Amino acid sequence: MDVAADRFSCVAMDVLAASRALRQVVAGRPGLQPPGVLLLGSYRCVLNFDETPQASYPYALHLSVGDGAIPGHLPNPELHWLLSLFFTPGEGPFLLAEPGRTVPVIHYYLPAYTPELNAC
Repeated sequence: MDVAADRFSCVAMDVLAASRALRQVVAGRPGLQPPGVLLLGSYRCVLNFDETPQASYPYALHLSVGDGAIPGHLPNPELHWLLSLFFTPGEGPFLLAEPGRTVPVIHYYLPAYTPELNAC
């Protein structure tokens, strides 16, 4: 489905505020559990700030997104909307994505080189 250039959708301010607040909370606790969870309709968003000793970057803001209605599938408009809740437009090009291995989710990683993450 393509989104027309003359149309846009708005995020309810409480949803945007909750997702950005969740980002600030997990960014202040690198490597600690449990992760933050935000349920948005049928979407389950799990966010944490991982220590990544196996990667070339020491930390990553890690978002796992799953669709409870259609496991393993995220339509592009919804995907872009969900990512925009947790990541800034400038961070988008740096996101790394991979499918879940044991659960039908998609993982998004924003590499970070210091434990201080940019506050959204």
